[in-house]
Amino acid sequence: MIKRFLPWIILIAFALGAWLILKNPPSVQRGAPSVDNSISVETQVLKPQSYQVMIDSYGKVSPRIESDLISQVSGTVTKVSPDFRAGGFFEKGDELLRLDDRDYQAELAAAQSDLMAA
Repeated sequence: MIKRFLPWIILIAFALGAWLILKNPPSVQRGAPSVDNSISVETQVLKPQSYQVMIDSYGKVSPRIESDLISQVSGTVTKVSPDFRAGGFFEKGDELLRLDDRDYQAELAAAQSDLMAA
């Protein structure tokens, strides 16, 4: 029997709750606002200064110009220029490597000797 009246009891309870809410609206207090709406602001004088920006990025770096160094004579490398490195810059006529020329001088002397003998 309670199952038969339960929907009506719930409906009446909701209707009574709605009637109480509509008959008791919230009261509004009118008048001057009691809160100060002024905003405090802090200022600072800026001066130019250097600032290094660090940017994390990913990608592939490729040279604008790529060249191959080919030796026309044989010999042991005795000196390497600090500019002779990956990404280094150099101009025409700069000494990049210095070779031990004792083998070259010996072959030159032998060629001159053969030339004189001919």
